[in-house]
Amino acid sequence: MLSKVELTAERTLLEVARVAFADIRKVVDNQGNPVPLHFLDDDTVAAIVSVKWKEGTPEYRLADKNTALGHALKALGLLRERVEVEDKTPAKNMDVIELARRVALMFAKATHMMGLTAGTTQRSS
Repeated sequence: MLSKVELTAERTLLEVARVAFADIRKVVDNQGNPVPLHFLDDDTVAAIVSVKWKEGTPEYRLADKNTALGHALKALGLLRERVEVEDKTPAKNMDVIELARRVALMFAKATHMMGLTAGTTQRSS
């Protein structure tokens, strides 16, 4: 099914890159007038979320670059989600064994959430 719709990691990353690196200057000419849609290149068109027409003139709205850049950074492993684990039980009320058990459990959860396996420092593929 995925091959029928060409849903691949490469194609998905290409779409993210198109939005992340979209240049707003490509949708207007030297006088600031909107360039007709059929004259825009494929990368620019892929970054357009909507087109509104006012008096025969298109107004383009581009996708959010910050979101796309965040997805690209995560895909490259340059940005990781921050994982906060909160345990409301004060450590001073626990014995050493219970404290060690909870720390190990929190570490295991964080490692799992980051896609790491025991004994590695890089994400598993």
